[in-house]
Amino acid sequence: MSDALLEQAKSSAALRAQQIVLAAAKLGINAEAARDSLRELCLASNFAFERLLHQPAWIADITTLPVLAECNSIAEFRVRRSIVQIARECTGALTVEQSLEFASETARICIQAALAQAEAETELRFGKLRNESGEAVRLVVFAMGKLGGGELNFSSDIDLIMSFARQGESDGGRSLDADEYFARITRRTAQLLSETNEYGAAYRVDLRLRPFGSAGQAALSFAAMEDYYQREGRDWERYAWIKAQPVAGDLASGMQLKEILRPFVFRKYLDFSAFEGMREMKALIDAEVRKNERYDHLKLGPGGIREIEFLIQLEQLIRGGRDASLRISPSLAAISALVSAGFWHVDDANELRANYLYLRALENRVQMLGDQQTHTLPDDSETRARIAASLGFDSVDAFLQKLQTVRASVQQRFSESVALPRESRANDAIAADQVSVELDEARVMWDALTGPNADEAQKPDGIGVELWHALQGFAASASVQSLSARGRKRLNDVVPLLWSSAQAQCSGEALEQCALDLLQFLQAIVGRTAYLALLAEKPHVADRVVALFASSRWLAAKMTRTPMLLDELLDQRRLLELNDAHTLSRELAFATKEFEHDDLELQYEALISAQHAVQFRIAVGFLHGRIAALEAVQQLSELADVVLRRVLSSCYQELCALHGAPNDKGTEIERCGIALIAYGSLGGKELNFASDLDLVFIYDADQADQETAASGAQKAIDGQKFYVKLAQRIISRLTTATRFGSLYATDTRLRPNGNKGLLVSSFAAFEHYQRAEAWMWEHQALVRARSVVGDVGLCARFEALRMAVLRQVRAADLVLAEVAKMRERMRRELDRSDATRFDLKQGEGGLVDIEFALQSAVLRAGTDAPSSGETCALLQHFSALHHEPFAAMRDRHLQLLKLSLTATLSLRARVVARSALPTSLNQIAGL
Repeated sequence: MSDALLEQAKSSAALRAQQIVLAAAKLGINAEAARDSLRELCLASNFAFERLLHQPAWIADITTLPVLAECNSIAEFRVRRSIVQIARECTGALTVEQSLEFASETARICIQAALAQAEAETELRFGKLRNESGEAVRLVVFAMGKLGGGELNFSSDIDLIMSFARQGESDGGRSLDADEYFARITRRTAQLLSETNEYGAAYRVDLRLRPFGSAGQAALSFAAMEDYYQREGRDWERYAWIKAQPVAGDLASGMQLKEILRPFVFRKYLDFSAFEGMREMKALIDAEVRKNERYDHLKLGPGGIREIEFLIQLEQLIRGGRDASLRISPSLAAISALVSAGFWHVDDANELRANYLYLRALENRVQMLGDQQTHTLPDDSETRARIAASLGFDSVDAFLQKLQTVRASVQQRFSESVALPRESRANDAIAADQVSVELDEARVMWDALTGPNADEAQKPDGIGVELWHALQGFAASASVQSLSARGRKRLNDVVPLLWSSAQAQCSGEALEQCALDLLQFLQAIVGRTAYLALLAEKPHVADRVVALFASSRWLAAKMTRTPMLLDELLDQRRLLELNDAHTLSRELAFATKEFEHDDLELQYEALISAQHAVQFRIAVGFLHGRIAALEAVQQLSELADVVLRRVLSSCYQELCALHGAPNDKGTEIERCGIALIAYGSLGGKELNFASDLDLVFIYDADQADQETAASGAQKAIDGQKFYVKLAQRIISRLTTATRFGSLYATDTRLRPNGNKGLLVSSFAAFEHYQRAEAWMWEHQALVRARSVVGDVGLCARFEALRMAVLRQVRAADLVLAEVAKMRERMRRELDRSDATRFDLKQGEGGLVDIEFALQSAVLRAGTDAPSSGETCALLQHFSALHHEPFAAMRDRHLQLLKLSLTATLSLRARVVARSALPTSLNQIAGL
């Protein structure tokens, strides 16, 4: 059957080649000499066949190569070179290695042409960029990834980083500094490469591997690059820079920057810490493969291309600091270097080389079919037969067997070299003999529930009636009954594993509740058998799941809603990481990278998933005592800040695409004309796990009566309407529920005039309201307000106004009276305390009392009011001034914060029994 399919594919290719020959003949072109090449080309590629059928004159390119100057666009040049690549690789005129270099050369020529045009256009308007010595400075374009290694696959986007050697200014009629000058060239270069015409787009350009990702400058100076990688560089960036090569612009300076960054990439010592970075990246990739069930992915799946690249790069990072011969970009050259240096045996290296070349050849064939960036083998037998024939196989079965053998070999080599640590259940502090007994008992119980006589199964001792009924209902549920044989086997392994682990870690009511929550979790994942396989194959992960469910019902609910959080438990190191703003920004950028060119819904869901993962790690760190309460709320606040920045940037760019930018401000949020002001817990950087975001929106009043620039946009609108739409879109993006949940609930009632006021206030209106109309309680709220993200100038104006309002001279008696009046009103409405219970937030001496005491002190301080709105900073400030009550409040505040977080993670109201409070908390009745 397979042989017949191959013969059919070859015959069809011959007929297509004849069509091209006939089309050429109509133009007076004799294509008979190219018939063999055309036949192989048509066998491999629908894309090339369709192009040559309409442009038979391009047949001459196969022998002479197209010249960029003869083409109407960069995209046409790339298409014509790609057809040449297909013809030459499929006839053996190019080896696979040569074909990858050919594709890379095509990309380099296109990048150089796009850069030259962008430079010429920019110089025409702004002159040349010159440094302080008057010397011209050019941009240098670094190719990352496969292009940097000269190994670009047939249909690929290109990862670029732009940099320049020196600061300076342009010498044209309108002068620009280096940052803006080269940012313009960078954006224009990317546009020229990615704009679409009748030939499609030359390349999709990805600039997000640059420092700080999408949030960073489009082009950075060498000094800024060096500073970033010294202070902020992560392991994945070290791996990325192994392959980096300057491909356009000031190439000599580019090599200088590579040397400057060499100590970051290649450490002086044998750097076995590279294993950790490798495992983290591989875990992220594996999580993505599991989530989307992409096991057949030629690049990312088990035994795929990425595993070979990781094996090579791991050795380079470990040993490259001492052995300069390993500091090379191409993968195959690096294999040879590892053999020459004595680190790899020649036989092992040859096998890996052959496997790499086979997978790259197959990757090219899959992409050549339709010039699509895909890494998945088509499912239909006819297309598989075409690929098999194009690669020289006699049958589809032989082709598939070869692929299976290659991937198995790569997977085994990778597993032996960099497999994740093998952790036993005993390492997680569960006695092995106890586990064995309880696991056997759990299997007997589950077998009884799922066997042929399930209706007659008897409730074992030690299991409550509610739990037993829940177990029976789950076992009999449609989702369990409809499982495949493989899925059922996995579930039969997992249920006893989780139950025995729960018995080992819990008892009494806690065991019952934990087991009920685990059943809810199983119900959520039973249809995703990849998760069942993970738990069955990695018992230490199952134990960690149980431990988290036992310690926090909030985490249990979160994992049930978002099962992909299981991936966070694979590597214990990730749970130990602290999260600063830069780390969070890069992590969210990495999480959403794949969907940058897809629809907004996928981008949004990826952002939500990443946010949930970070919240999850913070919660685990707090529960395990690795993160203090104050660190936890600060990290949660930083996470919200980063999310708000990404949401504002996305929403602003979307509206600019629809309506143009207000007053031609451009799409950079640093000058977007709007500022997001945080109040309450986010403003004070004390966000809880369940807190909503108190937000106020302020826009630049100068834009109120001007229309947006409609060039390239659908419709211009006035500035005020633009910012109202922007605020509405931001709130919608934050609050809309998806299958992964939502980002944050929001509250905008602290804006001027509350719900009766405008959603977005001009700065002038906001300033007038704060100075002339605001109530005392609104000035109290201003104590914890801060600008989170938005227009830099507008944020600075807000901060200046905030301090001017707070530092007004007020009568102390009036402040005390007004604050006390407001606090009493809140207490009557919100305090849930009674004789036996204490409300951690609203009770006498609770968190709100501390906040009010500090706010009152700030308002009474007048011109001496401190600038910070964070509770701990204010307590420190007033304690240093020998205000005794505040010294006593400091420890109390931290204790209350810890109790509040613990209550939230337990899904309990923040009301605790007074008898359970520490003595120190009961000593202060009120403040």
